[in-house]
Amino acid sequence: MFNFDIIKKNWDGFHRNMDIGALSGCLYDETIDFLQVREYIVPKAMVLEMGVGLGYVTKDLSKRCFVSALDISDIALNRVKSYCNAVYNVKDIEDIPYNTFDLILCHNLIQHIPTELLMVELKHIIRSLKSTGILAMEFVSTNTINEPDCVLHYENVGCYCRTPEFMENLIHILGGKSKMIVNKQCSVNGVTGCYIFHVWKNVE
Repeated sequence: MFNFDIIKKNWDGFHRNMDIGALSGCLYDETIDFLQVREYIVPKAMVLEMGVGLGYVTKDLSKRCFVSALDISDIALNRVKSYCNAVYNVKDIEDIPYNTFDLILCHNLIQHIPTELLMVELKHIIRSLKSTGILAMEFVSTNTINEPDCVLHYENVGCYCRTPEFMENLIHILGGKSKMIVNKQCSVNGVTGCYIFHVWKNVE
Protein backbone atom coordinates (compact mmCIF):
# COMPACT_ATOMS: atom_id res chain seq x y z
CA MET A 1 0.00 0.00 0.00
CA PHE A 2 1.47 3.34 -1.00
CA ASN A 3 1.52 6.33 1.34
CA PHE A 4 0.38 9.38 -0.63
CA ASP A 5 1.55 11.89 1.98
CA ILE A 6 5.08 10.50 1.99
CA ILE A 7 5.26 10.52 -1.81
CA LYS A 8 3.98 14.10 -1.91
CA LYS A 9 6.43 15.20 0.78
CA ASN A 10 9.33 13.70 -1.19
CA TRP A 11 8.39 15.46 -4.42
CA ASP A 12 7.71 18.76 -2.66
CA GLY A 13 11.24 18.46 -1.30
CA PHE A 14 12.72 17.77 -4.74
CA HIS A 15 10.94 20.82 -6.15
CA ARG A 16 11.77 23.05 -3.21
CA ASN A 17 15.46 22.20 -3.60
CA MET A 18 15.39 22.21 -7.42
CA ASP A 19 16.87 18.69 -7.29
CA ILE A 20 18.10 18.12 -10.85
CA GLY A 21 18.80 14.47 -10.05
CA ALA A 22 15.10 13.85 -9.42
CA LEU A 23 13.38 16.42 -11.65
CA SER A 24 13.22 16.39 -15.42
CA GLY A 25 15.06 19.23 -17.08
CA CYS A 26 13.85 18.12 -20.50
CA LEU A 27 13.25 20.82 -23.07
CA TYR A 28 10.24 21.29 -25.32
CA ASP A 29 11.57 20.05 -28.66
CA GLU A 30 13.25 16.93 -27.29
CA THR A 31 10.11 15.98 -25.36
CA ILE A 32 7.67 16.56 -28.21
CA ASP A 33 9.82 14.66 -30.69
CA PHE A 34 10.58 11.85 -28.23
CA LEU A 35 6.85 11.30 -27.62
CA GLN A 36 6.16 11.74 -31.37
CA VAL A 37 3.31 14.21 -30.92
CA ARG A 38 4.41 17.28 -32.87
CA GLU A 39 1.48 16.98 -35.28
CA TYR A 40 -0.94 17.30 -32.35
CA ILE A 41 0.46 20.62 -31.10
CA VAL A 42 -1.82 23.04 -32.94
CA PRO A 43 -3.43 26.38 -32.03
CA LYS A 44 -6.36 26.00 -29.60
CA ALA A 45 -5.49 22.38 -28.82
CA MET A 46 -6.25 21.46 -25.21
CA VAL A 47 -3.13 19.84 -23.77
CA LEU A 48 -2.48 18.38 -20.30
CA GLU A 49 1.07 17.85 -19.07
CA MET A 50 1.49 15.20 -16.38
CA GLY A 51 4.47 15.95 -14.15
CA VAL A 52 5.87 19.37 -15.00
CA GLY A 53 9.47 18.92 -13.89
CA LEU A 54 11.20 22.29 -14.08
CA GLY A 55 8.44 23.72 -16.28
CA TYR A 56 10.34 24.16 -19.54
CA VAL A 57 7.88 22.12 -21.60
CA THR A 58 4.88 23.74 -19.93
CA LYS A 59 6.12 27.22 -20.75
CA ASP A 60 6.73 26.46 -24.43
CA LEU A 61 3.42 24.62 -24.80
CA SER A 62 1.64 27.74 -23.55
CA LYS A 63 2.96 29.65 -26.57
CA ARG A 64 1.35 27.18 -28.96
CA CYS A 65 -1.88 25.88 -27.39
CA PHE A 66 -3.97 25.82 -24.22
CA VAL A 67 -2.02 23.93 -21.57
CA SER A 68 -3.03 22.56 -18.17
CA ALA A 69 -0.81 20.76 -15.67
CA LEU A 70 -1.11 17.83 -13.27
CA ASP A 71 1.46 17.23 -10.54
CA ILE A 72 1.67 15.82 -7.02
CA SER A 73 3.56 18.90 -5.79
CA ASP A 74 1.91 22.27 -5.20
CA ILE A 75 5.38 23.81 -5.44
CA ALA A 76 5.70 22.45 -8.97
CA LEU A 77 2.23 23.69 -9.91
CA ASN A 78 2.94 27.16 -8.51
CA ARG A 79 6.02 27.29 -10.73
CA VAL A 80 3.95 26.85 -13.91
CA LYS A 81 0.47 28.13 -13.09
CA SER A 82 1.04 31.48 -14.83
CA TYR A 83 1.38 29.55 -18.11
CA CYS A 84 -1.65 27.32 -17.56
CA ASN A 85 -5.37 27.32 -18.17
CA ALA A 86 -5.72 25.14 -15.07
CA VAL A 87 -3.54 23.22 -12.63
CA TYR A 88 -4.50 20.04 -10.79
CA ASN A 89 -2.88 18.30 -7.86
CA VAL A 90 -2.97 14.50 -8.00
CA LYS A 91 -4.85 14.45 -4.68
CA ASP A 92 -7.70 16.27 -6.48
CA ILE A 93 -7.50 14.28 -9.71
CA GLU A 94 -11.26 13.66 -9.70
CA ASP A 95 -11.63 17.39 -10.48
CA ILE A 96 -10.12 16.93 -13.94
CA PRO A 97 -13.02 17.39 -16.40
CA TYR A 98 -14.31 14.68 -18.70
CA ASN A 99 -13.81 14.69 -22.48
CA THR A 100 -11.57 17.75 -22.45
CA PHE A 101 -8.06 17.12 -23.77
CA ASP A 102 -6.81 16.67 -27.32
CA LEU A 103 -3.40 15.60 -26.06
CA ILE A 104 -1.95 14.46 -22.74
CA LEU A 105 1.82 14.24 -22.26
CA CYS A 106 3.42 11.85 -19.79
CA HIS A 107 7.23 11.79 -19.94
CA ASN A 108 9.68 10.68 -17.21
CA LEU A 109 6.79 10.11 -14.82
CA ILE A 110 5.21 6.65 -14.86
CA GLN A 111 8.38 5.02 -13.56
CA HIS A 112 8.02 7.08 -10.36
CA ILE A 113 4.38 6.16 -9.60
CA PRO A 114 3.42 3.11 -7.48
CA THR A 115 1.02 0.82 -9.32
CA GLU A 116 -1.98 1.49 -7.06
CA LEU A 117 -1.66 5.23 -7.59
CA LEU A 118 -0.93 4.79 -11.30
CA MET A 119 -4.24 2.96 -11.73
CA VAL A 120 -6.12 5.87 -10.16
CA GLU A 121 -4.30 8.45 -12.28
CA LEU A 122 -4.70 6.59 -15.58
CA LYS A 123 -8.40 5.99 -14.95
CA HIS A 124 -9.09 9.72 -14.68
CA ILE A 125 -6.61 10.70 -17.38
CA ILE A 126 -8.15 8.37 -19.96
CA ARG A 127 -11.69 9.56 -19.23
CA SER A 128 -10.50 13.19 -19.58
CA LEU A 129 -9.48 12.58 -23.22
CA LYS A 130 -11.72 13.73 -26.02
CA SER A 131 -12.96 10.89 -28.23
CA THR A 132 -10.24 11.83 -30.74
CA GLY A 133 -7.58 12.74 -28.14
CA ILE A 134 -4.43 10.81 -27.35
CA LEU A 135 -2.27 10.19 -24.31
CA ALA A 136 1.43 9.89 -25.16
CA MET A 137 3.15 8.02 -22.35
CA GLU A 138 6.67 6.76 -21.76
CA PHE A 139 7.55 3.95 -19.35
CA VAL A 140 10.48 1.65 -18.65
CA SER A 141 11.09 -2.03 -18.06
CA THR A 142 13.86 -4.39 -16.96
CA ASN A 143 14.82 -7.97 -17.77
CA THR A 144 14.38 -9.10 -14.17
CA ILE A 145 10.81 -8.04 -13.51
CA ASN A 146 8.19 -9.32 -11.11
CA GLU A 147 4.63 -8.37 -11.96
CA PRO A 148 2.96 -6.03 -11.39
CA ASP A 149 6.19 -4.08 -11.13
CA CYS A 150 9.86 -4.26 -10.26
CA VAL A 151 11.27 -1.42 -8.20
CA LEU A 152 14.78 -0.15 -8.79
CA HIS A 153 16.32 2.69 -6.80
CA TYR A 154 18.51 5.42 -8.21
CA GLU A 155 19.03 9.17 -7.90
CA ASN A 156 16.91 9.37 -4.70
CA VAL A 157 13.72 8.17 -6.37
CA GLY A 158 12.13 4.79 -6.97
CA CYS A 159 11.95 3.45 -10.49
CA TYR A 160 8.95 1.23 -11.21
CA CYS A 161 9.61 -1.04 -14.17
CA ARG A 162 6.68 -2.64 -15.99
CA THR A 163 6.33 -4.84 -19.04
CA PRO A 164 4.56 -3.60 -22.18
CA GLU A 165 2.07 -6.45 -21.76
CA PHE A 166 1.22 -5.31 -18.24
CA MET A 167 0.76 -1.68 -19.35
CA GLU A 168 -1.36 -2.66 -22.35
CA ASN A 169 -3.66 -4.74 -20.16
CA LEU A 170 -3.88 -2.03 -17.50
CA ILE A 171 -4.83 0.60 -20.09
CA HIS A 172 -7.52 -1.73 -21.49
CA ILE A 173 -8.98 -2.37 -18.03
CA LEU A 174 -9.13 1.39 -17.39
CA GLY A 175 -11.04 2.18 -20.59
CA GLY A 176 -8.33 2.81 -23.16
CA LYS A 177 -6.63 1.16 -26.10
CA SER A 178 -2.96 1.52 -26.93
CA LYS A 179 -0.40 1.32 -29.71
CA MET A 180 3.32 0.91 -29.15
CA ILE A 181 5.19 3.74 -30.86
CA VAL A 182 8.72 3.18 -29.53
CA ASN A 183 10.43 0.00 -28.28
CA LYS A 184 14.00 0.94 -27.38
CA GLN A 185 16.51 -1.31 -25.68
CA CYS A 186 18.88 0.38 -23.26
CA SER A 187 21.05 -0.24 -20.22
CA VAL A 188 20.83 2.49 -17.59
CA ASN A 189 20.80 1.87 -13.82
CA GLY A 190 19.15 -1.52 -14.27
CA VAL A 191 16.59 -0.33 -16.84
CA THR A 192 16.76 -2.39 -20.03
CA GLY A 193 13.84 -1.11 -22.08
CA CYS A 194 12.12 2.21 -22.79
CA TYR A 195 8.69 2.30 -24.42
CA ILE A 196 6.24 4.87 -25.71
CA PHE A 197 2.54 4.10 -26.06
CA HIS A 198 -0.07 6.29 -27.68
CA VAL A 199 -3.38 5.72 -25.91
CA TRP A 200 -6.93 6.49 -27.00
CA LYS A 201 -10.19 6.33 -25.11
CA ASN A 202 -12.08 3.17 -26.00
CA VAL A 203 -15.40 4.50 -27.29
CA GLU A 204 -16.67 1.28 -28.87
